[in-house]
Amino acid sequence: MEALATVEDIRADAGTEATEDQHQGFPSGPSDPSVLTAYADHVACSVWTGEERPELKLSSHGRKVHSLGRPVPAIEGLIAGIGRSPLIACSVDIGDRGLLSTFVERWHRETSSFHLPVGELTITLDDVSSLLHFPVIGDLHAFEPLHVDDAIQMLVDLLMVSPESARAEIVQCRGLYVRLQWIRDIYQRRCQVGHWTAAARAYLLHLLGCTLFANKSATNVNVVYLEALRDLCMIERYAWGVAALVHMYDQLNDASMSHSRQLGSYITLLQCWIYERFPSVAESTADQDFDEASPHACRWIIETKKTVKSIRTLSYRERLDPLRIPDEVCDDIAERLERHLSLGVVTPGSSTHEVIEECLRLAKSVTQDHLVYVRCRRRRHTDQA
Repeated sequence: MEALATVEDIRADAGTEATEDQHQGFPSGPSDPSVLTAYADHVACSVWTGEERPELKLSSHGRKVHSLGRPVPAIEGLIAGIGRSPLIACSVDIGDRGLLSTFVERWHRETSSFHLPVGELTITLDDVSSLLHFPVIGDLHAFEPLHVDDAIQMLVDLLMVSPESARAEIVQCRGLYVRLQWIRDIYQRRCQVGHWTAAARAYLLHLLGCTLFANKSATNVNVVYLEALRDLCMIERYAWGVAALVHMYDQLNDASMSHSRQLGSYITLLQCWIYERFPSVAESTADQDFDEASPHACRWIIETKKTVKSIRTLSYRERLDPLRIPDEVCDDIAERLERHLSLGVVTPGSSTHEVIEECLRLAKSVTQDHLVYVRCRRRRHTDQA
C-alpha cells in the first residue's frame, strides 16, 4: 500500500520540480510555487496530506482585562483622555476557536490576506478604526529592540521599581518581558501610595499586553512597549491602530504555519471583523443600544455567539431607536467632562481637547428633550440547503 506523501516529500519535490517547471505547483494547491513560497510549510498543505493540526490554542486575555477592571478614579480621566478606554469594554473573554481556526488556515503571509472562495480579503486600517475606535493617522513609534540593562532602567524609571526587582523579573521571564501578574501587583502598590503617573503606566502596559500586543505566552508582555508610555501626553498622538494591525499580521503569519499551535494578538479584533464582514458565518447578536459615535462601544455581544455549520443568508435593516437619558445622567456627564478639562491633562487645541469640548456641548444640549437616537440593526435570516 502506498503511503500518503509527507510534508517533507512535498517540500523536496517542490524544490526540484520548481526548477524544472515553475508552474507544476501542488496538487489542489497553488499552481505557481514562486508566488506562495511558504506553501510547503503552510497548514493547508498539511491538512491536504491528512495531517490535521491539533486544536488551535487562542491566547485571549479578556478575562485578565476584566479582572483588573476599570482604572481607579484618580487616573480614570487620564486613561479616557488618551483614548484607551475602548480596550476595557471590548475584550472578548473566550474566542470562537473553530471560527478563528477556519480563517487562520486561509491566511497567507506572502499576500497578507485570507484566500477565500470569494477572493482575497484582509483586515484594513479602516476596519481597525471602525471596530476599535483607534487612530490610524499619527506618529509611528519605532519599538527598537532593547538591551537588558536598558529594559531594567526603563522599569526603574517609569514604574518606580527597584533595580533588583526589575532584574529578577526579567530573569524569571527569560527575556525582555514582565509577567502580567507582576504588573498588576505594581499597579496596586502605586495606587496605594498615590504614585498616579506610575500607576497609569502600569495599567496601560497591562492593557496593551492583554489586547493590542498580546503574545502567545498568555502570561507576559514585552518591556519595549513601556517606552511608548514614557510621556503620557504623547500617547494620543501615536497611530496605535497601525501598530495593532502590524502585530496581528505577524501573529497570523506565524499561526498559519503547520508547526504553530497558537494564535496570539488581539483576538477580539479578528473575531469581530469576521462577524462584521461575514454575517452568514456565525450566529451573531448585535447590541441593540450600539452607537457608532460612541468611543466606548462594541457592536457585538460576543459572549452569545457560536459558529453555525449551515450556510445562512442574513440581511440587515438599519433603524434609529430613541434612547431616553435621565436628567441626572446628562448633568453627571457634563460635570465629569468639565472636571477633566479643568485638570489640564489634555493639551488645549489638540484633537482630543476638541472632542471633549464637543461631547460637553452634546451632553448639555440633550437636556431639551432627553432623547438620543442610537443606530442599531434588526436582522432576519433564511437557511439555505
